[in-house]
Amino acid sequence: MFKFSQLIFIGLVIFCVFGCNPPAPKEEVSQSLSLIQPTLEPVEGYPWEQTKDNVTITIAPEPVEVQCVYQRSIKKKFEIFSKGDGTEPYEIQDKPVRLDFEPNRLLLKLNITNNISHVLRFHGAVPTLTIDGKNIPIDEQTKDELLRAVLTPHTTLDLTIDCTKLSALENASTVIFAIYDVITEVDAANNPTKKTTFEWIFSVRPVNVEKSFAVRNSKNRYTPTQATKVGGSFVR
Repeated sequence: MFKFSQLIFIGLVIFCVFGCNPPAPKEEVSQSLSLIQPTLEPVEGYPWEQTKDNVTITIAPEPVEVQCVYQRSIKKKFEIFSKGDGTEPYEIQDKPVRLDFEPNRLLLKLNITNNISHVLRFHGAVPTLTIDGKNIPIDEQTKDELLRAVLTPHTTLDLTIDCTKLSALENASTVIFAIYDVITEVDAANNPTKKTTFEWIFSVRPVNVEKSFAVRNSKNRYTPTQATKVGGSFVR
């Protein structure tokens, strides 16, 4: 057993080590990351807004946000006196590892205005997406929303078409979105007499996005079981 004087001496040593010389604050460390973002630019003659046979359709890509993905690591710290609750001190570090898009999809917003004198229905129309000559399947749910669309005269409708992952545009040069066979004229019996096609042709321009993010450091207490679930995870 330690004598009382020895305990005092040990206590003074600990105080001088951890109290008299507190560790210097860590400098903030930043990580620079980059990502190629494909952007669409309309080809001449195929503007964002098109009016044909008194139907106007405006198209625009949904904006995407560039987010940082962090790799989380955890390190157990030394502790002289345990709290007795089964937890231990840990340092957590979130290190920036890559950039990602949110949403990571090519979403096209459509604004449709019906200026004809009869009801405009998209039932029977055919929306298509082509990337460098290859047909790309469009999300069935959003495509069905377009095909179920019904506009009475002089009304407007907004909807979004979920086209494909943005990664499909990484090495692409041309994107074509079209809506074929839109019924724009009918006879007295409401039978179609004219069908119109709306088509947009885009060139794909890659834009290099560069951003810096700080390495995030924090402290917490975990049980050994909890600690195994914290490390190695990806967080935003």
